[in-house]
Amino acid sequence: MFRRWKSDLCVLRLIQLNYSSQQKTPTRLEVTSTFIKPGGEAEIKTGIDYIYSLNELGNMLQSAGLGLKKVYSIPGRKEFTLGEPRAYLVAQKG
Repeated sequence: MFRRWKSDLCVLRLIQLNYSSQQKTPTRLEVTSTFIKPGGEAEIKTGIDYIYSLNELGNMLQSAGLGLKKVYSIPGRKEFTLGEPRAYLVAQKG
């Protein structure tokens, strides 16, 4: 579990990250943010994200009848390399 306090203008925010690393596919990230307003009122919001490897995404596409053709970090311009913040996938039917 990861916890961090952050101040944004007049709002104090506590971020708590729970990471599921139990060899489950896909990896699940659960982020709970607690926002504390100047009057002391707290609001809690939870977000859930799933992280897939390119291999997992390729397998999902294949099971849907699509083939992974290319992966870009900038669509149509730069091929994806490890460490890029996002990936754009190009798939083709058949």
